Amino acid sequence: MTITCLFATPDGDAPVRPQDRQQPFLLDPSSGHPVLTLGDYLDALAGLVSSQQALLAGLLQRQLGLAAAPEVTGLVIRSEKHGACAHIASLEVICPAGAARFCLTTAVAVADREALAAEAERLSALRRRGLAFLPRVHAWQEVLAPAAGHGMPLLVMLGEWLAGFHEWHLALGPDGRADRLCLWDMEQGHRLLSPAAGDQVFRQAARLLTLAYDPVTGCQITPWHHAAGDFIVQEAEGRVAVRLITARGYQPLLEYGQPGEPWAFIPLVSFFLDLMTRIRLDRLDGVGRLVLADRRLLAAALDGFLAALAERGAGATAGQLVALLAGCQPPELAQLHAPLDALGQEGDPEEWQLVARGRQQHLADLAWCLQRAGQGGR
Repeated sequence: MTITCLFATPDGDAPVRPQDRQQPFLLDPSSGHPVLTLGDYLDALAGLVSSQQALLAGLLQRQLGLAAAPEVTGLVIRSEKHGACAHIASLEVICPAGAARFCLTTAVAVADREALAAEAERLSALRRRGLAFLPRVHAWQEVLAPAAGHGMPLLVMLGEWLAGFHEWHLALGPDGRADRLCLWDMEQGHRLLSPAAGDQVFRQAARLLTLAYDPVTGCQITPWHHAAGDFIVQEAEGRVAVRLITARGYQPLLEYGQPGEPWAFIPLVSFFLDLMTRIRLDRLDGVGRLVLADRRLLAAALDGFLAALAERGAGATAGQLVALLAGCQPPELAQLHAPLDALGQEGDPEEWQLVARGRQQHLADLAWCLQRAGQGGR
């Protein structure tokens, strides 16, 4: 069995050279680990996956629709992305009948390893509850990387690779507004999505989060961030599909006491207001300054929220919610939003500062969107 290590780049695969293996392992796109090297990381992944040939053969059999588990003849590990808490590689498993690709997510720091193990269990549990838009988790395991002559523990999660889906980020349009989306297509190159496709991304992202909302307990997937690439997009010939790839937590935003009636208004309004704020936050081109998405994209997100309620048989609740909030002026919306402000202050300080500076305009935009929805989207 052969094992090949590559870098994934917008221009295609690039080989990992001997000198690359000596470079510090990236903790994020700009800083390296003091001990762990890229070679240590790749060796740890290679050792782990080569010891799991029976598991990989079974996954290949299922994915390729084979009558029996095939012999694994090759593995290709591609370093795809380094994030603040997790690092993504793809694993291509090859057999005589074909190949299939999977995702390897790795955490290094103790807290990040604990969080990834908890997330693996959470993703599995939420999928069992019917949230099929979340990625499958096949296995997770701790492995020792041979760093600086001694073992450094890493946690690696083997999961579903969503072929054809790519990260995206906000970009400025010709008039300077953050109303365009740049798709980080690692196969055909980065490109701007059409305004209609961008609207679909925001609509579907809000829909998925609302489908994940528990109407009895108020539990929801949180936190999530566009800047972290938590939503990925497939776009072809004007058709758009969106998937959510993380579930860092699943709990209510605020303490509401004992679970009450389904679709109780106070938890639902809190979820809605938080969703409408956070869905606008992203970094320009993924690494630039934080910005708030344009009002047009906020309106698309509101459409997705309402569509999800209708799908879940809560169309009447959606209508009541819009009727209630559409009658609110921005100062009244600010009062409803106040309990969430403390949560913002506990989170990312930079995000909180942007939200605080833009709150007045955001609430005016939200009031406009609600009034539009109350008039049938006109």
